[in-house]
Amino acid sequence: MSPAAPEFDAEYQRIFSLWTDDAMTGIAPAERDFIIAHVCLNQSLNGGLMLYYENSYGDRAIDAVAVFDRVGVPNAAKLLGRANRLMGPAGPSTNQDERGVQLESLSDAALEQLDECSEALNELQAEIQAATLRWVKKHDRP
Repeated sequence: MSPAAPEFDAEYQRIFSLWTDDAMTGIAPAERDFIIAHVCLNQSLNGGLMLYYENSYGDRAIDAVAVFDRVGVPNAAKLLGRANRLMGPAGPSTNQDERGVQLESLSDAALEQLDECSEALNELQAEIQAATLRWVKKHDRP
């Protein structure tokens, strides 16, 4: 998973075990934010943002920008926002097939920028983990 503290790892396992459907029904808003942030980060760590956008996880790419802002990682929000804008003024489609067409039309320069955004996002791993853990503790626990 990550070089995170045991507390983060336990919370990560707890929250991801709650995720049973695409709509994330029955999950508290802060837990939903946690999942959206970490799915984006995990995809970037595993294959870059290109992988994130290629998969159905990328359906939430626009939401993920707001999530990163909300949980307190504005640098991640800016990076993902920059990556999203590479696919046009409206950003990436929420439809996986349409997003695939957008990805195929990216120029070499845009693909380079996408890689740069991925690398920079990956460097924020510890900050994202700390912020999302604080967020969940603040909003989901008595």
